[in-house]
Amino acid sequence: MQASSANSHFPHRVNEDGIIDSICPHCFVTIGSSTCESDLAKMESAHVCDPALVRYYKQRAEADERSQPRGSLPRTERRSVA
Repeated sequence: MQASSANSHFPHRVNEDGIIDSICPHCFVTIGSSTCESDLAKMESAHVCDPALVRYYKQRAEADERSQPRGSLPRTERRSVA
């Protein structure tokens, strides 16, 4: 199993109820939740990615890249500003 790097940045999402979720940037699992961000550090350092999930998301990203025509911008980048 692949351990997430200690220097990986784990994005945090704040929910409507004030609970903060820590998300792994490699396997996209919610690692833990707390009302205090400092509580999440221990959970993040102990996290081990599921290699099947890492492979799955890597393959999806590669498939998405292959399906994009060269030189085209991702859909969110093509919006016109009015």
